[in-house]
Amino acid sequence: MVRKLVKLPVIGEDEVLYHYTKLNGIQGIILERCMRATKSSFLNDTNEMYYILHVIRDVIGKIECPEWKELLTSQVLDTVLEMDRSSYYIVSFSTEPDSITLWAEFGDHTGYNIGFESGSLLKIMDTRQVVSYHGYVIYDRKEQEEMLRELLFERIPAALGISFEAMMSVAVAEPESDMFLKVKKLIQKALGIYALFFKQEEFAAEKEYRIAFKERGNSRILFREKEGFLAPYIAIDLSGGKKKLPIRSITVAPKNHIDLAREGMKEYLRSHGYQVDVELSRIKLRY
Repeated sequence: MVRKLVKLPVIGEDEVLYHYTKLNGIQGIILERCMRATKSSFLNDTNEMYYILHVIRDVIGKIECPEWKELLTSQVLDTVLEMDRSSYYIVSFSTEPDSITLWAEFGDHTGYNIGFESGSLLKIMDTRQVVSYHGYVIYDRKEQEEMLRELLFERIPAALGISFEAMMSVAVAEPESDMFLKVKKLIQKALGIYALFFKQEEFAAEKEYRIAFKERGNSRILFREKEGFLAPYIAIDLSGGKKKLPIRSITVAPKNHIDLAREGMKEYLRSHGYQVDVELSRIKLRY
């Protein structure tokens, strides 16, 4: 039921998703045909669950009925952090083809980005392991609040076949009722998903797009070194059917503007059967 409640804006099939990485990341994608999905709680923005709590508190804070407001705050929000959202693994992309922010963060100015045809990539991923959710990361606070208002006041009551007012009246009268326990669980689970796709406006330059995979019983958890600690990830198999990946382009980072970087990448791609444009970043850096 939660999948029907969570509504995310998604990319068009013919649009391009850019994955910023280092050279060994490019080689792993092309040679091994896999990408790394990092455990959500180990991403750079570890306060995402706390952030969404601020957003939903503002939404609930505008409810006029004090009893409803108090009940939702004490029975739902104060227990949200008990929810385990760490079972989701994320592959991050951007819709920005040449971002100085992402070059610095993921490529250390010496990396690359690889542009994928989004529709084909999602189909390949979904062939080998189920894509749980995917969508644009939302940075605008007003849009975030509107999405949560729709969840709380419309989608959840509609899923239960009842109005929000009737739902809350029952909840106040019987806070331990099966109906309200179900409401609590639906709100908590939906917030756990939205937390993966909500960020503060300060991160808007990233123009991030996320693909989320739920950890399953047969998932093989691997580990990679990240800034001095070990980050869990799962390998996302990209070998689904086609011989070649739907790569549209590769761009070389600003600090990597040497002929050998571009020509070496062209040769590497040709050796694996790809005829793909290799471009240089248009960003000019001062040294």
